[in-house]
Amino acid sequence: MAFNILTGAILPWNPNLNAQARTVRLSVDSSEIYVGGDFTTVNGVPRMKVAAFSVATGTLDPNFKPVVNGPVRNVAVSNDTVYVGGAFGNAGGQTRSNLAAFTRSSGALLPWTPKVDDIVETLWAAPDNSRILIGGRFQNLDGSPIVGIGAVDGNTGHLNRGAADPPQRQLDQADPGLPN
Repeated sequence: MAFNILTGAILPWNPNLNAQARTVRLSVDSSEIYVGGDFTTVNGVPRMKVAAFSVATGTLDPNFKPVVNGPVRNVAVSNDTVYVGGAFGNAGGQTRSNLAAFTRSSGALLPWTPKVDDIVETLWAAPDNSRILIGGRFQNLDGSPIVGIGAVDGNTGHLNRGAADPPQRQLDQADPGLPN
């Protein structure tokens, strides 16, 4: 369902999913809306857990048809890539460990394969794919003991150490609050 934010009037866009949506994201250029969740059809058309809609017309994108075999809990969109995270082991017919990436133009699976050992709950993508922040229930990211939040390169999927770490406070020995 959609509504006019200024007037509150209900708009005609109302896609019919056969199961729940868990996440909705607007593309960087505001041209498409991406929906992820538990559904397998949208308006009677097969769509396995993720779908795209035109913002201008509200229609289901006929070219974006990725297949994910388990719930999609979050979607992140860069200029040319759609990243999905959730609780799945297969995407586009290939083994994927709760994370996958697809081209925005066709929904084709990309060779982006970072690995986590548990569910991914949230994602954020830099528009240029330089960094993808990943949050979830995992204890390991890409073979390293990283708990709950981490970052990977959006092109290679390789671990981006330090990119998700909070800034370290620089301590000065002259600080009166520090013991000598």
